[in-house]
Amino acid sequence: MSNCHILLPGLIGEGDRSPSLPEALTLLCTRGRRSPPLPIQGMDAFLLSSFGLPANTGIGAITGLADQLDTRKGYWIRIDPVHLHLNRNQLILLDTEALRLEQDEANELAHTINKYFKDQNLHVFTPNPTRWYLHLDTEENLVFHPKDQVAGQDINAYLPSGEKGMYWKTLLNEIQMLLFEHPVNEAREARGELAVNSLWPWGQGSLPVTRIRPWERILSNNPLAAGLATLGNLDHMILPPSADLWLSNIRSGDLVILEDLLVTEKFGDEAAWNKEIKNIEDNWFAPLLASLKSNQLNCIDIHLMTPLHAHHIETRKSDLWKIWRRSLPG
Repeated sequence: MSNCHILLPGLIGEGDRSPSLPEALTLLCTRGRRSPPLPIQGMDAFLLSSFGLPANTGIGAITGLADQLDTRKGYWIRIDPVHLHLNRNQLILLDTEALRLEQDEANELAHTINKYFKDQNLHVFTPNPTRWYLHLDTEENLVFHPKDQVAGQDINAYLPSGEKGMYWKTLLNEIQMLLFEHPVNEAREARGELAVNSLWPWGQGSLPVTRIRPWERILSNNPLAAGLATLGNLDHMILPPSADLWLSNIRSGDLVILEDLLVTEKFGDEAAWNKEIKNIEDNWFAPLLASLKSNQLNCIDIHLMTPLHAHHIETRKSDLWKIWRRSLPG
């Protein structure tokens, strides 16, 4: 028999009543045994802490491993393409995923930037359309803010600061001028798509070292998880479309990250939400529950991420017979 870990981020709000959730997930969470919640903010911090790394560890160097960059030397910064939306006197950062950027577009934009800054020895790497990187030989005393924390907000309170903060503000202004009326952006706007009108630096640091192996294998579409697996010498594979494909080749100690399977923006659309609930129930939690009942799985460890805490629930087959139910974490 095997045990597995399921990481489910961003589904349950802190102190909020969540809408209807998959029945099998609700059963596993309300019948299982809970550990005290840990004060961990966000999935990135949870993954880093699981490998014994602090939350301010250089994410750029780690995700670079997942993107096939050699980040073992020097200091790496994520410098992702973004769109800044002017709203009166505010510049609102829109997340990279909203751009739907193609690889050839990313390469062409980066080529223009690299040509302009060649004399400053700055080179932007674009191994992925939405994840761009900058390499420096030595560490700089900089304060950047994670892109996910700034998305949807005015950037003025989150601009680079620190020892070379002014240099970075000037650098970003120059990049914005280069991107303005760039042929790639003109073509995108002609198609009704958002322009890449700025870059956002974050995740700075050098590649850390870890000797902790919290799991045997990680299944996910998350670049940080993939990079940490490489760093910790764990196997990693892309998340399959359903639990059945994984359960037929399960390893005891697998971590499965079910990220973005439920789109919380659809809370207000009952029909759309119910359709997503049925899909995740049929494809993931119903097979997981059935595997626990049939003794294929000995234990399911569920890690629920709320905005301020990480909740751990351990559920065994014997727990399913409990006649009482606890409330969901939140």
